[in-house]
Amino acid sequence: MEKAIAIMHHHLNPGGVTRVIHSQVKALSGYQKNWIPKIISGHIPKNAKLPVPVTIDERLNYLYQEDLKSLELNIAKNNLKAALEKMVDKEDIIHFHNLNLGKNPLVTTAIYELCEMGYHILNHAHDFAEDRPLNYNFLKMIIGDEFGYDLKQVLYPDAANYHFAVLNTFDYERLKTYGIDNERISLLPNPVQFESIYSLKDKKKNKALIAGQLGLDQDKKIITYPVRIIKRKNVGEFILLAMLFVNQAHWLVSQPPKNPVEIEPYEAWKQFCSDLNIPVQFEVGSKVNFEQLINASDFCITTSAREGFGMSYMEPWLMHTPVIGRNLPYVTDDIKQNGVKFPYLYNQIKIDWEGEVIDFKNMPEDRQREVIRKAKEDPDFRHAMYRQNPFLNDLLKKVSGELIETNKAIINREYSIAKYGEQLNGIYKTILE
Repeated sequence: MEKAIAIMHHHLNPGGVTRVIHSQVKALSGYQKNWIPKIISGHIPKNAKLPVPVTIDERLNYLYQEDLKSLELNIAKNNLKAALEKMVDKEDIIHFHNLNLGKNPLVTTAIYELCEMGYHILNHAHDFAEDRPLNYNFLKMIIGDEFGYDLKQVLYPDAANYHFAVLNTFDYERLKTYGIDNERISLLPNPVQFESIYSLKDKKKNKALIAGQLGLDQDKKIITYPVRIIKRKNVGEFILLAMLFVNQAHWLVSQPPKNPVEIEPYEAWKQFCSDLNIPVQFEVGSKVNFEQLINASDFCITTSAREGFGMSYMEPWLMHTPVIGRNLPYVTDDIKQNGVKFPYLYNQIKIDWEGEVIDFKNMPEDRQREVIRKAKEDPDFRHAMYRQNPFLNDLLKKVSGELIETNKAIINREYSIAKYGEQLNGIYKTILE
C-alpha cells in the first residue's frame, strides 16, 4: 500500500539541501509502489524546476529575531501545526531536512507536537545547531523560555515514531551521545551524481579554452575553489596558499556569497587581495562554463573549516579533477572507508605567531590577514612556514590518471542514486514497523 512521503524544508533555494531533495525524489522513483513523494516548503524561487508538485506555506521559512515582534508565538505555532495536520496524514512520513538547525523554532516545536500526536517523523540532520551558538540560543529562547519545553526533549525526543538520518559516522555517534537509540538513527550519505560530458583527454583542450577566457598563463596550474564563499569556507586559507604558490598556479574562486551577512567580510578579502597584489580571481563561475572550468582545473581545493557531508571532496573527481586541501576527518574518514584515496590533504597549517603555534583556520580573519601580509613580505617567516608544514612541498604534485579514474568509479558505485533509493526505502520501512 502506497504511503506519502512529505519532504519538508524551510526553502527550496539553490544549495546543498535542495539538491538532496531533488535526489531524494529521483531515488524514490524506483519505489513507486511503496512511496509517493510530495514537497512542502516555506519558499520556492521563481522559475525553479521541481520534480513533483510543491505546497508552499511561508510559515515554514526562516524565522528571524525581528519577526518575533509581530507574532503571538503560541498562536503562530498552533496555527502552523493545524496547517501541517491538514497537509499530512498520520499514516504518512514527514521527512524534514535540518529541522533542528535553529532556523525556525516554531517549526521545530510544531513537528515535535505532531510526533507527540503519533505522526511518523524522519529528522534528516545535515547540520547541527549545537555547532552554531546563535542558532542554539534562538532555539532555547523560543522552545525553552517561551514555550516552557525541555529543549533536549524537543530536539531529540524519546519516541519510537521519531527517527534521524545523518550524513556521516561522526554525527551518528554524536546522536548516540544525545541519548538516541541505534535503532532510530540511520547513516544516509548524500548521493553524488554528475554525468560529465568531458573526460581526462578533454582537460588540455578545456584548459586552453578557460585560460583564454580568463587571461591565464597555460603553463601554470589552475586551482579552483568551486564553492560559494561563506565564513566557514575559510577563504583566508585559500588566499594564503594562493600567495605561497603564486608563481606555480592560478587561484580561482567560483561564487560570491548570497547571504547579506556574508558580503562585507567577502568584499574585505577581495580588497585585501587587491591591496597586496595577490592575483586571486573571484566569481569566475559567472564568466565561464562551470563543468569546463572544473575539468580544466589541475586541482579543486577545499579549505573549509566545517562541512556536513563533504560533496566538495567527491564531486570534482567525477569531472576528472583531483581534490586537495584541508582534511576534515569526521567527513573524509567515511569516504576513505569506501576506498576513495586523497593523496594531498593536510590536517592543519601551523603558524608560529607571537610565540604560540596556532592552526591558521583558528585565527580570526584580521589575524589571518596579518599572517598573509607577513608571509608575503618576510622571506624568513615564509620559509619557517614551509619547515613547520612540510606537506606544502608536495601539495601541487601531479595525481595520476589511474587514481582519478579509480576514485571516480568508486564514487559512482558507492554514492549512486540507485543505492540512495535502496537506503531510503529501508529507512522508511523501519519507521513504519
